[in-house]
Amino acid sequence: MTPAEQQAANAALKSQSPLDIVRWGLERSGGRAIVSTNFRPYEAVILHLVTQLQPDIPVLWVDHGYNRPATYRHAEALRARLKLNIKAYLPRKTAAHYDAVDGGFVHHLGQQELTDAALTARRRPLGDAWAWSRKSSSDSDISPLVAVTLAHWASRSAQAAEPMIVDPWSVV
Repeated sequence: MTPAEQQAANAALKSQSPLDIVRWGLERSGGRAIVSTNFRPYEAVILHLVTQLQPDIPVLWVDHGYNRPATYRHAEALRARLKLNIKAYLPRKTAAHYDAVDGGFVHHLGQQELTDAALTARRRPLGDAWAWSRKSSSDSDISPLVAVTLAHWASRSAQAAEPMIVDPWSVV
């Protein structure tokens, strides 16, 4: 679509219902439409709209393996209720395998200070490595994120290091 065509479509669809907007998109897809989802709560609305018009539409789900149990239960409930044509893409390694071998992610238990720090921080280059910085519009405290990052790095470094073998008689 050209920018002029996009503007015309936006103007024409501005007063239309969500179902009519989805219908408009599907009609122009030439039978090649797909919908993607991460199965967060509001995704159910989009999936419901699309499957009303095209029940067999392919539903792309890239499952990284780090969803919460509630997300998987929600996904299964929606799959059954809407008869979704799921096309799941799964990693070659399980989340646990990735975490153990490649480092994975640090998970926390919903500590607000850490969540706030993560939302207001960004990575910046530092020589051959990187460091945390505040986003330009923020004056938030990112020290909880820095502390967790350093603790994770120290833990990984300790696991990777060769065990130190000490001959107790050599120090006597």
